[in-house]
Amino acid sequence: PQLIEQAVAAKPNVVTLRTEFPCPPMEGGRAAPPIPLDQWKSWTLQQYYDEVRSAAKAFMALGLEPKDAVAIYGFNCPEWFFSEVGAIYAGGIAAGIYPTDTPAQVAFKIKHSAAVVACVENADKAKMILSRIAEMPKLKAIVVWGPEEDPSAVEALGKGASMTTLHWS
Repeated sequence: PQLIEQAVAAKPNVVTLRTEFPCPPMEGGRAAPPIPLDQWKSWTLQQYYDEVRSAAKAFMALGLEPKDAVAIYGFNCPEWFFSEVGAIYAGGIAAGIYPTDTPAQVAFKIKHSAAVVACVENADKAKMILSRIAEMPKLKAIVVWGPEEDPSAVEALGKGASMTTLHWS
């Protein structure tokens, strides 16, 4: 965190993260031609820092305490990084879960990392966690980052399981 804060103080407007947004679709098993760089979504150091701090504050509001874990389940994307560094800023630990893990592996990793919050890439991954929620006693909240997801539908997911489910936005 200290290095990020020093970098922000020195050069807050330097672009530090870029992503094709939305990601180009696969065509016949091959990636589509790349999107021109001027159409990519970008974050300056200051914006990156602000996202990380927001994530850290949200995790703490959801019950994350020092040395607790945030499970991060999905493919690489900006929200993955914001979740990871946000967990560290909040005094916690980031516990990555491979997007290809089976439901049993996901439940095992969430339980054994003692994750309090799970950040996932889509509602399907959230539903899978909810289907095995009894195996993850410390989990308090699931945050879904997929931009294609309806925030109100995401929030409704956890109601039957008495679980807080939120959309990243």
